[in-house]
Amino acid sequence: MRPPRYAALSIVGDRDRHPNEDAWAIGVGGETYAVCDGVTTSHLPDGRYPSWAGGGVAAHVAADELVSLDSSPPGARHASPRQHIIAALARADALVAGLNANRDDGPIDFDLHDAYSTTAVVANLADGRVHVACLGDAAAILAPAHAPPYPLTRFQTDAAEAIRDILLADGREPRERASLFRRELRNRPSAWRNRAGVGYGVLDGTGRYRPMIEWRQAPIGRGDRLYIATDAVGRCLADRIERGEPLPTAPEEVIAVTRAWERRTRAAYQDDATVLIVSL
Repeated sequence: MRPPRYAALSIVGDRDRHPNEDAWAIGVGGETYAVCDGVTTSHLPDGRYPSWAGGGVAAHVAADELVSLDSSPPGARHASPRQHIIAALARADALVAGLNANRDDGPIDFDLHDAYSTTAVVANLADGRVHVACLGDAAAILAPAHAPPYPLTRFQTDAAEAIRDILLADGREPRERASLFRRELRNRPSAWRNRAGVGYGVLDGTGRYRPMIEWRQAPIGRGDRLYIATDAVGRCLADRIERGEPLPTAPEEVIAVTRAWERRTRAAYQDDATVLIVSL
């Protein structure tokens, strides 16, 4: 089989909110691919984000580390793609822990001073299969050459955001909702107030992400395309699949339909948008 080809594009969303907090990376051997979406602090009262917001830093550090095993000497590689990814996630989380340990902007209060963290999706191609691990809302979608496209991952924060919306309707303060979302639902594998499956995963330097990893694998072959994307793009592509619409084949087209989808769905703001397309 010919080596995979790839194309990627990452565009900042609302420039008044913060710089682009998405990141993507490809291993030098072309076997491993990663996309991360950094999670920053709450915005200031005037709508801006503080200068110490570090979601983008966490995303770039993690994405680079997640693909680093492609450059390891053969003797240092792991026996299976899953072990390969597990080791990479552990090292990426340790680097995020270092970022949080070296901060000097104030104690973590889960509001303005939240832990640096990032969602992550990493895909490894081996022996005619794609092996995917996902944390949070970063997405992987497979478009086979001779079958309809389908999502490999789900959006982990859907249940948590539904709870947050209920609390908003009950009149809870934004700070209280943010604290619950980050302190109690982030990296939570167990039930919360008798509600199961409401936790979501991120790399935040605590090691607590491990039970939240969602694993998928699927056959992949010549003519197939793999889309790895951050949440806004992933949700747009998933919506197109549900509506029976074709997926664009170029990153620029993907970003364009994502912006149109945000307008159609009346998104609260324009999100950072990143897509990495791997073509076999």
